[in-house]
Formats: sequence, C-alpha cells, structure tokens
Amino acid sequence: MVLIPLSGKVAAGRSAMVDDNMATELMKYRWYCNSKGYAGRSVNYRTSGGRRTMRTIYMHGDVWRLAGRTIPESQELDHINGSPLDNCLENLRLATCGQNQHNRKPQKGSTSRYKGVSWIKERGKRRAQITHNGKTIHLGLFTDEIDAAKAYDVAARRLFGEYARCNFTP
Repeated sequence: MVLIPLSGKVAAGRSAMVDDNMATELMKYRWYCNSKGYAGRSVNYRTSGGRRTMRTIYMHGDVWRLAGRTIPESQELDHINGSPLDNCLENLRLATCGQNQHNRKPQKGSTSRYKGVSWIKERGKRRAQITHNGKTIHLGLFTDEIDAAKAYDVAARRLFGEYARCNFTP
C-alpha cells in the first residue's frame, strides 16, 4: 500500500491509499480531495463543438481501469469500507446506485448517531426504520437507542446482504 498526497483546500495533509503496483502510474498526476472526500484530478479537454471544458477523473475509477476492469453503464464503484480515500483494489466493487446507497454512513444532523434510528419526541422513544425499493419500512419503537440500532442491522443484513452498512459488526 502506498499513500499519495492530496492537494487543495479540503486536503489538509490527507493522502489516498493505493496498491503498490499502481502507485507509479497514479503519481504522474496531481490529485486533490473534493468536498465529499474523494480523490480526483481535473482534465482539460475539447468538446465536439470545439469548446474547452474541465472534467474530473476520480482515483478509484483510474485504479479500476488500471486493473484492466470496466465499469458497466448501469453500475458504479463502491468503497466497501466506506472510506473514499482507500482506493486499494480489494476495497472497490461494482454496485448499482441502490446498492451503493445501502453502504452509506449515517447522515449528519440526525437525532441519533446510529443509522436507521431517529428520536420521536412526542412518544419519547427511538424509531427504527429502513428504506427498501423506495419504501420506508417501520421496524418498531424502542426505549433503548442501541436496541433500535440492532433492529435496523437485522433488517439491513436481510434486505441488502453484503452491501449493508450496519451499526455494529456481527
């Protein structure tokens, strides 16, 4: 594993991890860290109309292509451990957009530190819920936040399999 230093306002001394055999090729470029935490590089190119424009190439995509793999149009790359700066090949997998969403971290600003759990002030309890195929599934009300998080984990493993991001390891 090799660490590639990142530039830019968001980078603040951060580095991206890549496999040893890809580091030399990737270090040919200047990489920055975007506001969502992904390593990218800007490419200047001409459109069919002759105008110049910028495009971002993400490091995880370059790693996938350097390994001789392609990304089908209906899929995207998912960082298995949820770290957008861990671009080692073993941490990347193909996923549909929906599968990639299942692997998201808990949202900031939530009333709970656990994914799928929220505080219901009127009831004085924690609600566990999960969204699957665009539908929200109510998993129950709980007096204990950890019990609600465990209920979410059970449902996530059942519904999302290997793409589930759980609150606790099994």
